[in-house]
Amino acid sequence: MRASEGKRPGRPAAAPARIEKFRAMNLSRLSYSFAFIGLLYWLDLPLLLPAALIHAAFSVLWIVLLETEIVVEDRAWWSGYAPATADVVYVSMWVYLSGGAASFLMVGYFVSIALSSMTERRNYGLWTAAMSAACFSAIGVLIHLDWIPAINIFMEPVRPTLLALIVTLGLSCFSFFLVNRIVSSLFLQLHQEIAARTSAEERLLRDLQLARKVQESIIPTHDRLPASQQLSFGSFYLALESVGGDLYDVLEIDEHRFAFLIADVSGHGVPAALLTMMAKAIFARAVAAHPTDPAAVMRAVNRDMYSFIGDLRYYLTACYCLLDVSTGELKYCSAGHHPALVDRPGEIGDRPGSSQRLIELDSASTFFIGVEPDFPYESGVFQLEPGDRLLLFTDGMIEGRNQAGELYGQERFEQQIIQNRGVDASAVVRSLIADLESYLSDTEPEDDRAILCIDYRR
Repeated sequence: MRASEGKRPGRPAAAPARIEKFRAMNLSRLSYSFAFIGLLYWLDLPLLLPAALIHAAFSVLWIVLLETEIVVEDRAWWSGYAPATADVVYVSMWVYLSGGAASFLMVGYFVSIALSSMTERRNYGLWTAAMSAACFSAIGVLIHLDWIPAINIFMEPVRPTLLALIVTLGLSCFSFFLVNRIVSSLFLQLHQEIAARTSAEERLLRDLQLARKVQESIIPTHDRLPASQQLSFGSFYLALESVGGDLYDVLEIDEHRFAFLIADVSGHGVPAALLTMMAKAIFARAVAAHPTDPAAVMRAVNRDMYSFIGDLRYYLTACYCLLDVSTGELKYCSAGHHPALVDRPGEIGDRPGSSQRLIELDSASTFFIGVEPDFPYESGVFQLEPGDRLLLFTDGMIEGRNQAGELYGQERFEQQIIQNRGVDASAVVRSLIADLESYLSDTEPEDDRAILCIDYRR
């Protein structure tokens, strides 16, 4: 998005993706750790309590290290092995405590370990599988050798035989390796799909950034508008997406004549932006061919645009004005667009009982551009006086809705213009944008916005 004299308030940045990726797993690890400590106290089994406390301390420390980004994968290659090792030890304590009978209770936890430990750089899950088989078998060997007591909180503890240990070791190695291979292949396939999509999105983003720069170059900011002793300008442009379908421009025809244009293409995004760039070029060519007649300009633009978009269900609205600054004569033509407004202090809205409405420069014959190839547009004439203010705008300036669904509306728009008499064109534009943003509050915009304000003095 780009605004010529304003910017939408920023939003707080989201947490980095590499933190979000492991947050659920880290919180689960912490929850399981303290639950296990509570179970050991309840069962009065102090033998495993030191290891459980160490695991809980590690869980807390690991959350802090990751949340503060002190330890991340691209900075510490071992960052995936540490939690995998701690979790395998934790699961092994459960296996020892239950005699293997309650190991099914840890399946969900163990699967989450396998999934979260996979990364595009290293297969930490393979380390987890190998260490799990070794730890589970080691527990059986230690019990078999009577080096540690057999514990089973569900039934009578059993001292495993040598054959059982061999079978358990083989089955656990095979099972963990098989699970890891399945998960690894699924993860690799998913990662490849994500990488391809990410690459495509990055290319699209680069293309959009280029399109935005091109569009910014054709929509002049306030400081790039022509300089004139008789005119001062204020302007604003904000696209709903990266690029938009609104357009304004100021053309210096000769020493005394200036042309003002505003246009709005149907739709949003890239198609609308392409049509605005096309419309700008076509308008420039039409102005050069018909420097004194706005209606002739509009007819020429309509024929050319129809040849491009007549069968595409796109159209655009536009308002084109031609001002002779030496005389104040303003010729104008509207093509289905909101009429340009003239604010004349002292005559409009200042008298007691006045309607507080501005002068609308509406065309007698008006219709969308690009729909009918030979529409008979007509020019209107208005005499500007020194001190008059001319405003051209798109519907995004008046058709926004607040959270209650209430329309901002043209009446409020005009009253805001009237309340800002006495300030320059640039200041009144800033006030209009600020009032609109305040009215909409946190509601997302529904359309592009553009406004061009011209103060005339002779």
